[in-house]
Amino acid sequence: MINDAPAPAGPPEGLPGNSEVVLEVKGVTKSFGPLTVLRGIDLNLHSGEVLGLVGDNGAARALWSRF
Repeated sequence: MINDAPAPAGPPEGLPGNSEVVLEVKGVTKSFGPLTVLRGIDLNLHSGEVLGLVGDNGAARALWSRF
């Protein structure tokens, strides 16, 4: 299931330290031949945040580490 809802603007409330964006990814798409495994992925990581990728087997977590 794809969540097409836009991400909230700005850093989460209560974020410690500076709310500066240190990593911004927009519109990431990855395909293996005719199979699209990631489509339109956006991500903002703010200073002081910790990012964790979770999901079932085959959910493309390891694929993110190759970007």
